[in-house]
Amino acid sequence: MSVRIFEGINHANLYARFRPTVPDAVIDVALNFLRQKIPSDKWDIAVDVGCGSGQGTHKLAKHFKRCYGFDVSPAQINEAKGAHHSDNISYDVCPAEKLPSISTNSVQLLTAVEAAHWFDFNAFIQESTRVLSDNGVIALIGY
Repeated sequence: MSVRIFEGINHANLYARFRPTVPDAVIDVALNFLRQKIPSDKWDIAVDVGCGSGQGTHKLAKHFKRCYGFDVSPAQINEAKGAHHSDNISYDVCPAEKLPSISTNSVQLLTAVEAAHWFDFNAFIQESTRVLSDNGVIALIGY
């Protein structure tokens, strides 16, 4: 079993304060690809898995009616909830491989920003397939 240092309270606090945020240009690449699949007026739900303290989730929120950030670390989710964020964002503790609060075929964009290497990839793809709407997009972001 791997040790995930980012899950502790002290690390989560440092992560929230000092981790660079995903550049807007990188988010724009994912959104421009999504726009080719689904018109932006149909962008209801984005899900950011492995969201940490919410840097990527926050960037997505201005483009979707609802945005969800999930992480396995309660400390990271507490940091995300404690930060100033849009009212259309919800954060919760859960793994990327199982998103019980997300309905089947409801998500237009599912992102993992600098996090996919932690996932059980086959289970993640299976769950992504369940939650994504027709023409929905998975964006595995590294920068």
